[in-house]
Amino acid sequence: MLFDNFTQFGRRKSNRKISTKTIVSFLLSLTLCFSVIVTILNNTINLEKTSMEQIALEKSVKINDALSRLLHKTQVLSALVIQSDGEIENFKQVAAIIIDDPAILNVLIAPSGVVSDVYPLQGNEAVIGLDFFGEGAGNKEAVMAKETGQLVFGGPFDLVQGGQALVGRLPVWIDMPDGNNAFWGLVSVTLKFPQILDGIWIGRA
Repeated sequence: MLFDNFTQFGRRKSNRKISTKTIVSFLLSLTLCFSVIVTILNNTINLEKTSMEQIALEKSVKINDALSRLLHKTQVLSALVIQSDGEIENFKQVAAIIIDDPAILNVLIAPSGVVSDVYPLQGNEAVIGLDFFGEGAGNKEAVMAKETGQLVFGGPFDLVQGGQALVGRLPVWIDMPDGNNAFWGLVSVTLKFPQILDGIWIGRA
């Protein structure tokens, strides 16, 4: 009887040992699985973050390229003014050539900051006589362009002829007989908004 009791006690003790080992093994396995899952999730998040950053960078480059290409046309207008010593004779012909993108609303010239010519004229009649240095949308860009001597990009803002647009204002200086440079005025390209961003969508290559 004593031997039987001892045997049963040994079995119970052995069962307790097995149960403890099983629990410990289970907890270790659970911890390991949890660590693996967390690692996988972190890697997935990092990959998605990197992918989104790459997409954002690509779209940013595309937008910058599109705007730079279109606003570079102000350089053509500036050259026209300088070559003619401020006397614009072929504005319409040149403007008709450089407007080669549907995102361009108009191009214009503004001696002393006051718009004298715009192309196309139809639909943009309200722009004639507009003083870029007066009160209204776009005046800050005009002042900044004159002060910095650089092309200034601005918008989107409401236009006097209706709708919204982005603009590029470029100041023009011409050489005077005394050898000094004199501020002639501004040339500008107006871009339709949001049409300028057509084709540049997140998720597209």
